[in-house]
Amino acid sequence: MVGSDQFGDMLIEDLKKEGVDISHLIQTGGKSGLVFAAINPAGERILYSSAGVSSEFDRSIIPVDYIKEARFLHLTSIIGEKAIAALEFASGVAYDNNIKVILDPGTILAEKGVDALRGILRNCHIIMPSQVEANMLTGLKGEEAGSKLLEYGPKAVIITLGEEGCLLITKDLTRDVPAL
Repeated sequence: MVGSDQFGDMLIEDLKKEGVDISHLIQTGGKSGLVFAAINPAGERILYSSAGVSSEFDRSIIPVDYIKEARFLHLTSIIGEKAIAALEFASGVAYDNNIKVILDPGTILAEKGVDALRGILRNCHIIMPSQVEANMLTGLKGEEAGSKLLEYGPKAVIITLGEEGCLLITKDLTRDVPAL
């Protein structure tokens, strides 16, 4: 969902250029949601966000039949009161139709904590938090955070580590994967 502003228009144009199917993208009156990322002097990422029209996102606008035709469903942060319920619904539709669900929680969802995301996590095949997000979700770091997240349903956890690569954790395997 994007707004009828220059950012919405720019996003639609970029998606078209990349060959992305935008047939179910909704452009509505108002401003597009924006996130500005900055790095503070300590090297930490700080996010400033404005929900814009994305705060109106709810399960009533989720294209169920389109999800059922997918091979993968990639979910990420959405700002709004109904966001978690909408993501839980979409992930449930995918899971019930044997579609792999990948969750990149972002700070917005990670701040809500793992208990708030249980319904989504149980439908996930993979969760891909950053190290900071994994810590927010579990209170743990590294392999311990990944192992804890596996308890909620995902088959694999990929903790992104920036220029260091990522840490892949499954019930049978833990592997450091260097950045390319």
